[in-house]
Amino acid sequence: MKTLQNLNMNMVKPRKPHPLLQQQAVSTYDANRQLLKLKFMCGKYILQSDRASFSKNKVDDTCRVCYKSPETLQHMVLECSGLSAVRDPILRDIESEIEKSFPCLWQSYTQDQKVTALIECTVLYKKHKLSKVECQRLHKIDFQCRRLFFTLHTKRFKIFELSKGAASARPLNTISKSVCSGNSAGNLLITKEPDGCYNSVDPLGSSRL
Repeated sequence: MKTLQNLNMNMVKPRKPHPLLQQQAVSTYDANRQLLKLKFMCGKYILQSDRASFSKNKVDDTCRVCYKSPETLQHMVLECSGLSAVRDPILRDIESEIEKSFPCLWQSYTQDQKVTALIECTVLYKKHKLSKVECQRLHKIDFQCRRLFFTLHTKRFKIFELSKGAASARPLNTISKSVCSGNSAGNLLITKEPDGCYNSVDPLGSSRL
């Protein structure tokens, strides 16, 4: 059940779709957003902290975007400075949408509660059954939340791709300067794996780029 910790189990009913899955995607692009959001809802989106946990801390849990903090779910969704430019405008849209139906609620939330609400906005209602109007309100909020997670994921992926491009452009395996600006780990040893991916090793651990 640990992988379902982000899912509001009160809304899971036998033989009935989850309220957030009852809405139809407005486009193929939006369908992709829904699929990605499901990964977050089910705890299947892998972050650097997850890789560190799986490897028993043989892999460094530091965020590969900002290199300032461990890449936890809260860090990626609300705190990473490298993602703030794409995150902040959408967060303002989400806050505005939530404020329409739940005045002052967002401001009262802790960071953990905000992350949970962004992943599973049904928690905004403290009940087990929602009316049609309440579902429609949540669908508007969830549309913005899907935008947020898809945009964060896309930006994060692009940064990783730029890191790989910077690594492959260098003629030597040992790179004396950081592949990403702001990396405080020092020198990186870049090795190319048989599958074409790059593995970075620093004093704090290792991670596939």
